[in-house]
Amino acid sequence: MTKLAWQNHIDALVVRPSKGGDREAYRAFMRVHVPGCAECRARAKTRKTNAGARMRREVYADLGMHRVVGALGGVYYE
Repeated sequence: MTKLAWQNHIDALVVRPSKGGDREAYRAFMRVHVPGCAECRARAKTRKTNAGARMRREVYADLGMHRVVGALGGVYYE
């Protein structure tokens, strides 16, 4: 799930603090809402996947390797 789709999902339910809502009310709502919500679980999965990909890219960069996209669309490091 994309960040924008998740934000639209949350905005339909509660006012986020970045939109002028109460921070404590938002946190209380999220503690109850997130465990049972399929959209929120999908967003958590996407965030975890993105963090893993970012970590792998940083490791390769720390080793001095460069990310290259091949002619057929494959990604490799050299």
